[in-house]
Amino acid sequence: MQYVYRQEMTENGAPSGAGIWTSEPFDAADERAVRQGVIAGCLGGVARWAEGTDGALIYGLDRRGKEMTAADRDQIVAKVGTMNLEAFDRFSAAYRAGLLAAVTEAPDAYAWPASEASRVADKMLDRIRHTPRAVNYGGGGGFKRACRTLGIKYTRKAIFEYLGVTQ
Repeated sequence: MQYVYRQEMTENGAPSGAGIWTSEPFDAADERAVRQGVIAGCLGGVARWAEGTDGALIYGLDRRGKEMTAADRDQIVAKVGTMNLEAFDRFSAAYRAGLLAAVTEAPDAYAWPASEASRVADKMLDRIRHTPRAVNYGGGGGFKRACRTLGIKYTRKAIFEYLGVTQ
């Protein structure tokens, strides 16, 4: 079975409300190793849990180190917010194309070459996926072009509405 770790995002050691961090899926030999990973990651005073890739809670600890239930986990996720992943996939494709076009059209406006556009897009999209409220959407041609392609206004509010970002 594959698992993922999920954890509240923090700022200066305290939960920031900016989103939920999710690890890459991984295989674990046994549930004991997964529990140890939760304990090791929870030492910073933030909620952390492991779940199967199907979303089933395996084990979790709240901010105080108390074992959490699925209801506790769901409450944290609802408080921090969610996103429509189908809309995110469409936005990702539009952003990648828009960023490449923007840097190709005006290479002097960017500190990196067009050959790095894919890497930069990956980093930005990872940040949007996990902490959408911590991203500055106002500074780039990639966002403008993505919004134009998707037929949405180039505003933070319109992007959040399109992505279904809740909090």
